Amino acid sequence: LDLALLAPGSEEFLTLGRRSVIFWRCPDTDAATCQLGVKQLQFQVAESPDGWDEGSAEFTAFCVVQLSDWCLLLVGTSHGHVWAYNADENQVLAELCPARDEVISALACAQWPFLVCAVGSVLLSFVLEHDETGCLQAVEAAAPLRLDSQVLDVQMHAPCMKEGVASTSSNSLWYFHIVSGLRVQLQSFHGASSRALGSNAAWHLDVNSASEVREGHADELPEALATGADDGSVRLWSRSRWAACPEALAEFEGDSACVAISFLGLELLAAAFIGGSICLFSLQNLEVISQTYTTQGDPLLAMEAIGPGSLVVGTADGELLHLRLPSGNNAASTTWVESVSIAEAIRFESESVEGTLPSIPLCNLACDFDRTPRRLLACFASLEFRVFDCHSRSVGF
Repeated sequence: LDLALLAPGSEEFLTLGRRSVIFWRCPDTDAATCQLGVKQLQFQVAESPDGWDEGSAEFTAFCVVQLSDWCLLLVGTSHGHVWAYNADENQVLAELCPARDEVISALACAQWPFLVCAVGSVLLSFVLEHDETGCLQAVEAAAPLRLDSQVLDVQMHAPCMKEGVASTSSNSLWYFHIVSGLRVQLQSFHGASSRALGSNAAWHLDVNSASEVREGHADELPEALATGADDGSVRLWSRSRWAACPEALAEFEGDSACVAISFLGLELLAAAFIGGSICLFSLQNLEVISQTYTTQGDPLLAMEAIGPGSLVVGTADGELLHLRLPSGNNAASTTWVESVSIAEAIRFESESVEGTLPSIPLCNLACDFDRTPRRLLACFASLEFRVFDCHSRSVGF
């Protein structure tokens, strides 16, 4: 159902299935013994909670919360329970019952102690705390928030902890604040199912150490959220520090369903479409600055940025391509974005990456930016994984 890195910089990630949660680990080994950076994965099935109903209960959603020196894993079920794990020790800590036998469709906990559960069309908010005996419990934090239809996904804004966005089965996007009770439907979301979501928040957090961003320029660009849909539309939403909620910023269209979105810097967005094209959009100029086809007759299924001006894409035939903007055209550079022409931008430097699974669709990609060297996780339709070491050299892997 889903996968996620356990913690920034760690060697572990999680996969969620209907009947199990699995911890995966990529141990450090001698690079000389690992061809092309591919390493053997270790795994461990999460401990089954006491009273777990093997016959009918299913896992439905999960989220990971980084505490001071360990990770808390929260897993929602079809029976309205949330199981809390010490993810470092694979140990069940507590059973929370926030939904009273209803299906939990999404969980979000950007930072301790606020937890948001989606049940049907309702958002339930809780504060996690310990009772007198030291057991973890969920205490209702505010009145439920009802949206227009079933909630499909929830994302919380980490610095504030109390606000976020939620998408629903009616193809609508909502901003909400769990304490004030404010909920606002963002205008004209998408006319088709939205499956791609991305933000440039990480680039804002890293701007102080990014020498390629000119001094003070980060303050000129608000935090941006981008969404892509099956009808090919891509929309950008601005979250200015002075605005009460995200506002529609811009929109552009691709030639097929949008399958992935990734920011290559504060002001450059890449959108991948299943037909094989990639569009680059400048937040500075609010316009598409390039569109190029990376594959012929091989649908694109996944895309992930691995650094400024550098990304990887995965295809239905199991091919993994490393794409780089031409040398000297830094994706985070304002000067480059202002001077680039479409003819120049489409000349991606491209190379195939070996060590994948031929003819098996590559479904998902995730990069750990907080580890040196960076690691790229590739997930295939055969339920197999490959982990690659990313380097800053031109080869890229």
